[in-house]
Formats: sequence, C-alpha cells, structure tokens
Amino acid sequence: MSGATGNDPGPSASGADPGSEDRLALSRDLHDAMIQPYVGLKIALEALHREALASGSALTGRIAELVSMADLTLDDLRQYVAGIRGGPLARGEFFFAALRRQSERLERYAGLKVRLDCPDFDRLEGAPAAGLFQIISEALSNITRHTHAKCAQVELVCENRMLRLRVSNDRDADPEVGVQAAAAFLPRSIDERARALGGEMRVEQDDVKTVVQVLIPQGGNSTE
Repeated sequence: MSGATGNDPGPSASGADPGSEDRLALSRDLHDAMIQPYVGLKIALEALHREALASGSALTGRIAELVSMADLTLDDLRQYVAGIRGGPLARGEFFFAALRRQSERLERYAGLKVRLDCPDFDRLEGAPAAGLFQIISEALSNITRHTHAKCAQVELVCENRMLRLRVSNDRDADPEVGVQAAAAFLPRSIDERARALGGEMRVEQDDVKTVVQVLIPQGGNSTE
C-alpha cells in the first residue's frame, strides 16, 4: 500500500531540489483533503455492506458498487500523491485525466453526465492545477449530493492571465428547490480555496441552472 495513507505523505524536503517543498506541501494538501475522507467513506461503506449481507437487504449489490467506486478512487488518489511527491509539480493534463475518470464514475454510479470543456487545463501546473481539480471535484460532489440534476458542465478558460472556471447544473431537474433557497447557497470550502489561490468565487442561479464561478490568477498567487 502506498505511504500516502499514512500521517506523513513523504520525507522531509530539507536538502532536496528547490521545488520539493512545494511538492511536499501539495501532496499533504491532497492527502488531507481527499485521501483521508475517502478512506473513512470506504470503511463506512464496507461496514454497511456487511450489515446488508447479514440482513439480506436488496441494497447489497448497490452498496458493493459504491465500495468498488471508493476503491478505484483511492487507488487514483494514491498514485497522484505519489507522483507529485516524487517528481516535478504535476501539470494540468495530470489532473484533467483524473477529472475524466471521475466524470465517468459519476455517470456510472450517480447518473450524472458531466461535460468537460477545459481546453486550457493543460497549460496549468502546480498549485493552480491541484486547486482547480479540488474545486471541480467538490462542486461535482455538491451536485450529486444536493440536487437531482442529471447533467453538469465544467468550463475552464484563460482570459488575460486569469483562469475562469464555471461549474453548472440544470435546475429544472430539481423542482422542489426554489430560487430564493438557491440564493442562500454558498459552498464555503470552494470559496476558501479560491481565496487561497488569490481569487474569488460567486454563485449565479435562475430558474434554469445554477452556476458556481471561480476566478483566479493563472499563476495561482497562493496566500497559504
């Protein structure tokens, strides 16, 4: 098993190449923000699966699929963290490949079809690439957990050295949520991540769709 699941995702950066401290910080961020929660989720799902088997529940097969999805995602995340820790800061294509796999799994397991329109993702590297990957992942997770949407779109473009990200979902599939209630929606952790990268987030919604929009400098300008 990869050392990424331990409390310390890698050795000290002291005396290493100039980019090693950035790589180590980035790997720790991904480990704490993504791997640890998935480990907890996998353990809980496995316990639920055992209970379902014992009771003969009709949900046993569905829970087994979720355990499989958690396993696959954990394997991916461990590879990403190991790659970041051991080599140059990952470029955008590294994370975009992860987003494609995540989108495929969301369609398979959650029934959410995700369209990725991110021609500028390959131009990113380091903190901006990892930060946007985390923001997109969380935004898509919010859609599956809090709406009945069947379609979502992720758009990323670079304009005047600023990165503009839009994650949207159709709201006509979620009729019980009124515009007034949606207006109070504020994904705090996404807002915090955007600010940490020197940018900002805002939410737009109407009767047709909800859009989470993030604007950050291309270089990241991390305040952390």
